[in-house]
Amino acid sequence: MKVGICYPFLKLYKIDNFSFDFIEESVIEFLKPEKPKTFFMRNFYRFKKGSIPIPVANQLFPKNLKIIGNSDKKIIERYLRIVFERARMIGIKLIVLGSGRSRSIPQSCSIADCKKEFISKLKHWGDLAGEYNIKIAVEPLCKRETNFLNTLEETAELVYKVKHPNVGLTADLYHMRCENEPVDVILSAGEIIWHVHVAEYRNRAAPGYYGEDFTNFFRALKDIGYNGLISIEAHWQDSLNEIDYAVSYIKKQWINA
Repeated sequence: MKVGICYPFLKLYKIDNFSFDFIEESVIEFLKPEKPKTFFMRNFYRFKKGSIPIPVANQLFPKNLKIIGNSDKKIIERYLRIVFERARMIGIKLIVLGSGRSRSIPQSCSIADCKKEFISKLKHWGDLAGEYNIKIAVEPLCKRETNFLNTLEETAELVYKVKHPNVGLTADLYHMRCENEPVDVILSAGEIIWHVHVAEYRNRAAPGYYGEDFTNFFRALKDIGYNGLISIEAHWQDSLNEIDYAVSYIKKQWINA
């Protein structure tokens, strides 16, 4: 198990000693898929000079690109190929599909129809991702952030229907608590959980800030044999000391779970 942070790489790439195992970057901010390649290459050259790995990214789609309902298949495919090509250059192996606004469904579309459409698209996107040796992990988001796929249970059911070797699930403890989901749903989701996000529920603070207990969550992950990456996705106070403490806090709770 490795613990990383959702944090801008450019703020940290010059440091030599760090407690975290990796950084989870933003597709939009770091890979610059909406910009010409020269914008991305500036980040790429800085990445090559540093020693911090970036094996995972989030924010797959920009807010203004609708992916369900009135969406343009060709535009989305062209966009994804740019993302996947640049991600491969960095060494990113997994991309979290949250993108709450982008995936929000129009009132004219029924939940059932939108799920059917999303399943079909995920199968196609999984094929595209596979060409670049990349996997996609769909992330449930609370109702404050989207009106589609708000719980781990519901999203797991959809991902199982996708049944694609390159499409899995992200379990985010903060969103689970926003939706009052019990940790037991992790047991039913099981092997399709490929990635994990954590933060404290109160103010989405960094782990340890208020002393929240994560052991039940981690115990459930251990019960399904999870041994992947855990990213701290929190409201940071821009302090390296805070990062070090949060990473240590998570690793200790994992051991104790």
